Order: sequence, then C-alpha cells, then structure tokens
Amino acid sequence: MRERLEAQGLTPVVLKFLPGFVFARFHPAQKLQVGAIAGVHSIVGFSAQPSPVDEEELEALRRVDEARLAVGPAPFPAYGRPCRLVRGPIEGMRGVLMGSEDKPLVVMSLTLLQRSIAVEVEPDWVGPYRP
Repeated sequence: MRERLEAQGLTPVVLKFLPGFVFARFHPAQKLQVGAIAGVHSIVGFSAQPSPVDEEELEALRRVDEARLAVGPAPFPAYGRPCRLVRGPIEGMRGVLMGSEDKPLVVMSLTLLQRSIAVEVEPDWVGPYRP
C-alpha cells in the first residue's frame, strides 16, 4: 500500500507496532481519491470528515520506530506521571512514566485512535514534564 500512496504524491508513515494502520497527510478534498486506493479499508474521521492525528504524538511514535526501541502493549488511557525524554533517541518527546525506577517504561499514545505503547527507556533519559 505504501507504493500506491506514494504514487498519489502522499508520504505514508508505517509503524511496525501498529499493524494495519498507515498514516498519510492529505487535504480533506482528497478523501475519495485516497479512499479509492487499493488496500485502504477506511479513513479515520468524524461526521464523514477525515480527522488529523496529533502531529507530536505521531512524530514520537515514528521516532520510537526508527530508533528500534523495545515496545509492548499499554493501556489507553495511560495512568502515571507525565514526563519528557531529556536524552536518547527520542529526546524531547513526552509520555507517561510507568514501571520501576531502574526499569522505566514510557507510555506514548495516539489519542485519536485510543492506542498506546510502552517504550523501554534508560533511567537517565527521563525528566519531568514541563509544559
């Protein structure tokens, strides 16, 4: 499907830990064109209009995927202490801190899809979240 989206001038994002989902930015007027691509089952949206995924959330998950960090399932919504990553390959991203001090897990979510993953990080990568 990636190739078909690229042929339409779109830049797809595929995350190995979210099988079945492909993300691509397009104008709402392109909905029918994108929906007609072979392999597209549906477009996430409300009231028959596509809804954008939060850019910061998608970027965080893209960077986790690129860095090949260990991930596992996590509940949505995540409960824990908000944090920001201050070191490592996902520096600058935010999440919810869970796990133990010596084996922290940071939960990152795609709110629109109500999906979360737990990312294994090093203890010194985690800092407090300050908006």
